[in-house]
Amino acid sequence: MADPKLTDIMRRLGYTQHWLDVGVVDEASVRSQFDAFRSSADQNTEHYRHRAFVAFLHRREQLAMDEALRLLALDDAAANGTSLRVSRAIQLLACDLLTDAQFAELAEHPALAHPSIQRVYRRQFALRRLRTERLTPTLFHEVQSTDDGAVHRGALQRDDLTRDQLEWLAANGATRAVRNVAKQRLRRRQPR
Repeated sequence: MADPKLTDIMRRLGYTQHWLDVGVVDEASVRSQFDAFRSSADQNTEHYRHRAFVAFLHRREQLAMDEALRLLALDDAAANGTSLRVSRAIQLLACDLLTDAQFAELAEHPALAHPSIQRVYRRQFALRRLRTERLTPTLFHEVQSTDDGAVHRGALQRDDLTRDQLEWLAANGATRAVRNVAKQRLRRRQPR
């Protein structure tokens, strides 16, 4: 049996030409995926596209802004209509390949309008600020307003938390783990 055409393979796996143009996949990787797909019990083509996207991000050390925008524009051509656009946007925001300036520039991008993506964007933005800025009362107020366990854990990584801030996390942290760690840190501190 002759090898199927690349366009047929891509259509079967749910890829568009854009995936090749952006460089997420190439002909060899698509053909390799198709071989795996044909012999696998996993017939969910979205799993192959997801793995290709994640592998692409892991191979990179940085992204130019135009690349990030092209990645956000990737579409799926899956026969079952499954789109992983939201998942890809979340992966892109969480991968740490974007500079702070690029991250801020994406704030109002229409591809990030989905509520799930917005939640991840706010989380990642807060975590970036916790890694790079002084822990001012204003920044801690933003931590409090997130009600996000990951952000609260990020705040607990800071050595400059005040006693009042630790007390707030001990009483109001978004997860039991956050509350417990904050209580442990309070016990290790000297009394007022």
